[in-house]
Amino acid sequence: MNRIVQGLLGALLFFLILTGSENLLAQDTTGSTDSTVYTTITPNELMAIMQKEEFTVAKINDLVLEWILYDIQCLIFFTETNTSLRFYTKVTSPSADLEKVNTWNREVRYSKSYLNNDRSYILELDLDLDGGITEKRIKLFLITCEISLIQWVERVIIEDKS
Repeated sequence: MNRIVQGLLGALLFFLILTGSENLLAQDTTGSTDSTVYTTITPNELMAIMQKEEFTVAKINDLVLEWILYDIQCLIFFTETNTSLRFYTKVTSPSADLEKVNTWNREVRYSKSYLNNDRSYILELDLDLDGGITEKRIKLFLITCEISLIQWVERVIIEDKS
């Protein structure tokens, strides 16, 4: 796939997610007001929010949820105190290009990417609940994870065939 087609597909996916995100945030599908402040969140509570938004999510154990995005397994890790979340995904690629990872980390401030010991690409995003956050902020975090995954796959994982 050449760079122009990749760019157009990426822009289209970004637009679709973004416009869907605006509708998601404009509607209160949970029946709750946004005045509820979470200083902790359990896997069951997050899973309920995600299922209402029609995400494919399953509980692995008391500290991990599995979230399938575009046929890619993503995990959400919880701390034992349930005061922060970590979005994590791993993609194995035939070539490991450290420069693509470094470029991503230089240009994107809200996530981090690295190569692990088996030379697989990793993407992580964190959400800290310290001080309290609303359900809308949790939804925005999920949307940010989804958009980041698309952009990360396009910019770091996909081989440049042009």
